[in-house]
Amino acid sequence: MRKLEIVYYSGVWDLFHVGHLKAITNAAKLGDMLIVGVTTDEFTSSMKLGRPILPFEQRRDLVYALSCVNDVTPVRGFLDFTPFDTYQITVRAVGPDYGKYEEQKMALGEMKRRGIRVASIPQTPGISTTSIIERIRNG
Repeated sequence: MRKLEIVYYSGVWDLFHVGHLKAITNAAKLGDMLIVGVTTDEFTSSMKLGRPILPFEQRRDLVYALSCVNDVTPVRGFLDFTPFDTYQITVRAVGPDYGKYEEQKMALGEMKRRGIRVASIPQTPGISTTSIIERIRNG
């Protein structure tokens, strides 16, 4: 019997847009089940990204409403491996900038130690939460 591939992909998911939708959909294609992590407001603020525009509960609910998402879990830190243990994650999907923080590099080492495959999800060209906020600010 084949072992289920359980994919974990996390993000802030603020001002949910088509880039987020494509990334989550692509992550779902990597396995049999998709668990999506949503950063808590406190963790997002600690990354010096500022407080999210949408509160955690709304971001969580938006992500959970997607048909390709099997479950959603809060992300409290880069080194919080609770979702990996709870869901028996076999694949970790990451965005192109994953690894820029020292704790992300440490997390990648732990994933390697645990035998978790890491797969890169491309960013959708021309769209980001930052660019949306800039357009709003500049009219």
